[in-house]
Amino acid sequence: MEFNTIFLFAVITILCLVFSTFAILFGATLVNLYKRNGNLHLKLTKPVIIPAYRQEATAKYVEDLKARTGRTDTTTSTSRGGNGDGDDDHGSRTTERVEIEAIKRRIAREDKRISKLPTFEQDDCGDGTNFPEVQMADTLSTVQPYPLPPFRERPPNYMQMGLKKLDIDAWLTVDKNYRDQHGVRKKLLDRKKEEVLQVTDDGEEACIELMEEVVGFLVKKYPKYFQLVERDGRTKVLNAIMEEEFCVQRPYEMHPLEVCARLANEDFNILFKSEFSGEHVLAASATLFPAGWRLRERIGTSVSLLHNPVPQWQDIPDILSHSYFTRLSETSCMERHSFFIQINPGDRTLQDLLFIQNPQDFFPGRISALSPSHIIVRRERQSFRRLPKSNTVVFTVKTTMQRLIDVPEANRPALVSEIKAWPEDIAAYKGLAIWQRAVFGFCEGKRTVVEDQDLGSDVGTLTRIEE
Repeated sequence: MEFNTIFLFAVITILCLVFSTFAILFGATLVNLYKRNGNLHLKLTKPVIIPAYRQEATAKYVEDLKARTGRTDTTTSTSRGGNGDGDDDHGSRTTERVEIEAIKRRIAREDKRISKLPTFEQDDCGDGTNFPEVQMADTLSTVQPYPLPPFRERPPNYMQMGLKKLDIDAWLTVDKNYRDQHGVRKKLLDRKKEEVLQVTDDGEEACIELMEEVVGFLVKKYPKYFQLVERDGRTKVLNAIMEEEFCVQRPYEMHPLEVCARLANEDFNILFKSEFSGEHVLAASATLFPAGWRLRERIGTSVSLLHNPVPQWQDIPDILSHSYFTRLSETSCMERHSFFIQINPGDRTLQDLLFIQNPQDFFPGRISALSPSHIIVRRERQSFRRLPKSNTVVFTVKTTMQRLIDVPEANRPALVSEIKAWPEDIAAYKGLAIWQRAVFGFCEGKRTVVEDQDLGSDVGTLTRIEE
C-alpha cells in the first residue's frame, strides 16, 4: 500500500513537470508569433555595414546618381510634354532604388571577401610580434653603411686632428652589418664583460643619461627597428632586429651602459672632467672593439696619459680643449676618421678581427703567402658629443672593415699618401714595417712576392717587390 502511494506521487510529479515545460514553450511560441506577426519561420537579415572610409564615397555616388537621374527624367518628361510628375517620377525612383541596391550588394560581396582575409589589429606596432609565423621583409640587408670619406692625396698634418662638424642626425648608425657585429658584441658581453665594460663612480649618472640619449635617438631615427613598449607596467626598449628587450626605468635589470652597448654597434667612452686636476678622465667605457689596448688598464685614467701606448688617444686632450669643440651646443657633434691595417690569413673569425687587445694581434699567424685579399683596412669613425645634464663628453667609435682589394683603384694612391703622412710613433704602433711593401706594392700596381715569415715577429722584411 505504501509503495503504490509513492509511485502514484512520482507519476503525478512527472506529469506536472511535463505540463509546465509544455506551457512555457507554448507561451514562448505565442510571444514570438506576436512579435513576428504570426510568422513561424525566423527570417534572418544580414545588416550591410559600410566602413567609414566608404560611406562618403557611396553617399557622393548616390547623390550624383540622383542628380543624373533627375536630369534624365526631366528631359524625358519635357520631351513628352509632361511636367516631370506621375509615371516619370515613379520610374526615376525605381531606377534609383535599383542602383542603390546594386551598390549595397557590391559592398556586401566585398565585405564578405575581406572577412576571409587574415585579421590584423589596428594598433599593431608593425614589429611582427603579433604574427610570429609571418616573415618580415629584411630591409636592413639593403642599408649601406655610413659613407666614409675617401683617402686624401694631400692629407693634412696628422696632428691637426681632422675634426669636422657632424650632423646630430648621423650620431649613431644602423646598417647591413648590424646583425654580424651585434652577434660579436653579445658574445663579448656575455663572456668577457669585465674586459669590455668598465664604470667608475663618477660615471654612473652619466651612463644613465647616455642610455636615455641612445634610446631616444634610436627610437626616433629608426622607429622600424627600435620601439618603446610597456611590459607589466615597466617601460622597455624593443630591438626588433634581434628580438630583444631592455628595461629603461629604475630599477634597471641591466647596467645602462650595457644597454647602450647591446643596442648600438658603436663603442662608448664617457670622459669626466676632474675638479681637482682639471683634466678629463675616462670615467666609463663600453669598448668591445679595441684597437690594440686593454680597457681595464685605462679606466679611471687621465686622458692625457691614455696614449701610452695608444697613440690615437694622445690628441684627445687637444680635441676637448679645441675652440670649435667648446663652442658646440649640446645637440651638436664633432667627428673625425682614423684607420689601421690588419691581416686576416683566412682563418680568423669576425670577433678575432674586431676584438684586439694586443697590437701584435693585428698581424696574426705564420703566413706563407700574403695576398692583397688577406689585408684589411680597419676604419674608425670617431664622434664627440657633450651630454647636457652631466656635462660629460661622450666619445664614440664605430668600426668598419674593408678589404684592401675593395678600396677603389682610383683612391689607392691616396691611401698610400695618408699612410706616409703618419708620424713615426703612429707608424710604429700600427705596424707599418710589417705590411708596408705589401700594401704600397698593391696600391701602386706592382707585383709582389711574399716570403714565408712569422708575422708576429719583427725580423726581416715581409715582402719584396719585383721591379
